[in-house]
Amino acid sequence: MNKLMGNLIVILITGVMAIWGIGFGIQTMKLAPANAKMFIDTEFNTYLTPPCRAAMKWEHAGFGLEVLEPSTMAEIRARQNAGETLTPDEVCKNAGGGFVQTRALLPGLLGLGKSRWTTDGNWNW
Repeated sequence: MNKLMGNLIVILITGVMAIWGIGFGIQTMKLAPANAKMFIDTEFNTYLTPPCRAAMKWEHAGFGLEVLEPSTMAEIRARQNAGETLTPDEVCKNAGGGFVQTRALLPGLLGLGKSRWTTDGNWNW
């Protein structure tokens, strides 16, 4: 009986460790939803997020905010599918601009953690 109980405890601990390791070892990615608010920089054919624009008081090579056109991720994807070359702004992307949200698998499955986007497309930053 004691040997059986010991084996069950080892199996249980191993299973919990495996679930823990997989749950926190695997990262999931969530793309910005279609209604996520964005800005298109018409001068450089790039797009950036509102938090990035606000944090950096955006200016490119002497151009001010007037070159930024309000948009959504759906519109950006549609324009890309139509052949327009729009890319994420490198400065914004390298600063963690938030085009994609990554998190561990287990907290995501359990619904833990705050999404980067609200249901109406605003940014949760």
